[in-house]
Amino acid sequence: MATYLELDKCTLLCSCKQTNPLCTLYFCRHCLCLRCPNCVSHEVDSYYCPNCLENMASAEAKMRKHRCGNCFDCPSCGHTLSTRATAVVHAKPDEPGRTTAQKAYFLACGFCRWITRDSGIPDQQQAAGGWQEKISPHFKRVCSKLYLVLLLYVCYFGLIFDYCIEFSMMEPIARNHDFRDYYTKDHYLCFYCLVRCLDCSVFRFFYY
Repeated sequence: MATYLELDKCTLLCSCKQTNPLCTLYFCRHCLCLRCPNCVSHEVDSYYCPNCLENMASAEAKMRKHRCGNCFDCPSCGHTLSTRATAVVHAKPDEPGRTTAQKAYFLACGFCRWITRDSGIPDQQQAAGGWQEKISPHFKRVCSKLYLVLLLYVCYFGLIFDYCIEFSMMEPIARNHDFRDYYTKDHYLCFYCLVRCLDCSVFRFFYY
């Protein structure tokens, strides 16, 4: 019983010569062989939330950024938050001496006891769909930096690809020279901008 959950104790050999436990293997009905997750192509059949099991179409899932609109994770421990109801007393505007109770909802974590009130998130009047995602003030700046890095990646490796094609068409005597002699100013300029954006020491010593 102590080794019941130790799945790696008994492994089987896949057709790609890799050993995997039985629970991660598939049986191919066409070639009659065992296949591991690296040998198969996974296809998404449907999109659903693993917490509330809400099923949605692929277009709706992409529009929601593959997130459920009713389930939230605790920012402190990652546990699923639950909706709690409470009564909030408000004074009537037409009758100052009287008060009325109104139901309000907030999110609470049953594991670490975190609630939305601790972070200043106001209570909602409805149980589902009331908590909207707040856009970070740095969202546009981060996206512009990421797009710039991707653009520099494409430009730099595109120049490398062009150089490889030119190098493969050279004569064998010309290939004995240092490959850095064939780099143009565009290569170094694009690479310098990429290093400045990433600020990574690994890229710095690669060509220096």
